[in-house]
Amino acid sequence: MFFIGIFIFNLSSSFDIAIPDCGYNYPQKFNIWKARPLINYGFQFHLNLLTMAEIKTKQTNENVHDFIESFANTEQKRKDSYELLKIMQKVTGHKPKMWGPSIIGFGMYHYKSDRSSQEGDWPMVGFSPRKAAISLYVFMGTKKQIELLKSLGTYKMGKACIYIKKLSDIDEQVLIKMMEDTISLLKEKYGK
Repeated sequence: MFFIGIFIFNLSSSFDIAIPDCGYNYPQKFNIWKARPLINYGFQFHLNLLTMAEIKTKQTNENVHDFIESFANTEQKRKDSYELLKIMQKVTGHKPKMWGPSIIGFGMYHYKSDRSSQEGDWPMVGFSPRKAAISLYVFMGTKKQIELLKSLGTYKMGKACIYIKKLSDIDEQVLIKMMEDTISLLKEKYGK
């Protein structure tokens, strides 16, 4: 994926980069650099950690079952999606909701980033029956979860999600333990 940005320079404020809308959860505009005057030394540029715009992926009122029927591209993905609905609803105690155009989420927490000014609502756990694989949003990278990955089964790891071809490739009990750990950590950090 390539991003082509448009840089705008204004010595009185900041550099801005406008990122074309690519359908993902990237802000349309954010500040990267700020110029600050120094007496007799001109300008010193320093990195201002991303001042993020509002998050684009939000909970919607779209029908989860309609989404699965239209988006899951194989009968196996549909079957696995319905099974994940049951498992995740039982573990979280929350009904499934659509988040953005393609994520099915359960529960919600409000976060504030420690590294930027970004904040927003996000599902506690979720999944998406994407074309290449089912994306599981259940991983926070804790020591316990890294240990659990060893007995999860066949998967590929993304930056913040786990990709599986089909639900039978993984141990559902290990998945449940991972979700319980994630939910516990989120409640501890963000409340609810």
